[in-house]
Amino acid sequence: MVIREFLMNHNRLQNLTIPAVLIGLIAVGCKDASPNLVGSYTGKPEMPASMLNDRVKSLAASQFLNQKPMLELNADKSFTMFIGAEMKGTWSLSGGKIRMQMESIAGRTIEDEIKRTKLVNPGLNEEKVRRQAKEETFLMLGYSSDYKTVTFEDQKTPGVKVIFTRKSGV
Repeated sequence: MVIREFLMNHNRLQNLTIPAVLIGLIAVGCKDASPNLVGSYTGKPEMPASMLNDRVKSLAASQFLNQKPMLELNADKSFTMFIGAEMKGTWSLSGGKIRMQMESIAGRTIEDEIKRTKLVNPGLNEEKVRRQAKEETFLMLGYSSDYKTVTFEDQKTPGVKVIFTRKSGV
């Protein structure tokens, strides 16, 4: 009876061992398929020519086109980006895009802005401002299939974008 139980358990273990070994080999053999976007990028602003024809918009357009945007995506998932002002925060991948959650803009946090605004508007609804700020302080950036370019497109002004090209990376 003991021998029969031993043989039955041994056969069950053998049946489980082969699939477990195969799964282990597959897991070890598969590389991480997530894109390697860590690195430094320089940006080139672009906008429709029609915006340059408007006298009022042309000054802002020329300032936008003459700036030197940059983007740094760090391995610790932090980022620094400059498009008119320095932005810092964290980044992650979401649905084939880079989701960037800003924590500060030009060195100022959401809390700094709430404190400053409360001086002018003492009846400020802080929670409403925080919710609105969370919605407005994230960006979704696209990236190329070879991971060499990252593109910021202004959602409020169609055609206005910055194409960042990798200058270094891990």
